Amino acid sequence: MKQKKTADELAQMTPAQLDALPYGVIELAPDGRILNYNAGEASLSGRRPDKVIGKNFFTEVAPCTAVRDFHGRFLDLIEHRAVNYEFDFLFTFDPPVTVHITMLYEGSENSVWLMVERR
Repeated sequence: MKQKKTADELAQMTPAQLDALPYGVIELAPDGRILNYNAGEASLSGRRPDKVIGKNFFTEVAPCTAVRDFHGRFLDLIEHRAVNYEFDFLFTFDPPVTVHITMLYEGSENSVWLMVERR
């Protein structure tokens, strides 16, 4: 992943700085609500930030992620507050998109950051 950031670095960035990153970035609250959604992710998914922020990522925006390999890892991060994950995932958009996910827990905001890069 290009210019990989830590969760602490992402948490300190402004929306404009997040939008300037060369990959998708999503910040999720412990209940799965989308808190931040950058321009890179909007380009990958075809969904504008103003249409997804505040919605539940797993049930309202990307229900294909409501599986153990994705949602389960998210729940593990929230529960253990110290584990990070990297994995490939197939988003079932039309057409489907394979991405590399970096999932990071951020303690000061008790949130999970997703960095999404097309494969």
